Amino acid sequence: MNSNKITGINSSGEGFIEIDVRGPKSYTLYSTVDGIRSNQISATQRVSAYYQNLFHCTAYIVALESDYTGAKVTASGITDAKFKSDFLAAVRMNGTGKADSGKYIRWNGSGYSYIDKPTTATGTEATAGRTIAVESYYIPMAKVGGRWKRATVNISGIGNRVAEDVRGRIVGYKIDIFMGLGKNTIKTWNNVDKTVRLISVN
Repeated sequence: MNSNKITGINSSGEGFIEIDVRGPKSYTLYSTVDGIRSNQISATQRVSAYYQNLFHCTAYIVALESDYTGAKVTASGITDAKFKSDFLAAVRMNGTGKADSGKYIRWNGSGYSYIDKPTTATGTEATAGRTIAVESYYIPMAKVGGRWKRATVNISGIGNRVAEDVRGRIVGYKIDIFMGLGKNTIKTWNNVDKTVRLISVN
């Protein structure tokens, strides 16, 4: 990690440096002047901090086929059943759905397939009141040493949520909040910009 943001040098030659970091880290600091390296110190940044930018919050669900009407059509990738066309469109939008048969299906980018349960990109079961989809550059979420590290954030007016999922349209300062099964879970939802605080990454 390098930085050249040295500011406020005083008459004794002491200065201040700004270092931009993302996610919880411990690191070692030292300086080199005219080839001479200083003593080094260790530091750990404060984890709990507010983002400077607001996040645009949207919502996603597990689509429920009984919420939709219309003729049933064939779904690419599934040969043993047909589904309401509007339901299939909702599955493409939200990622997963629950059919009238009780089976879960998902959209994989090129077709549909059966799944045991709605699962996030990090392998957890999508859970209302906990799961959000994010871009991991902005809200940390990564596999480290074979284990997922997921950020917990507080979304003002909504509560604490865990970064467990990704979605193609969620880029930049955006959060998609998982609301549960069916349209009823989002009937009072309105997309909104919210203040977000990073609490921890575990």
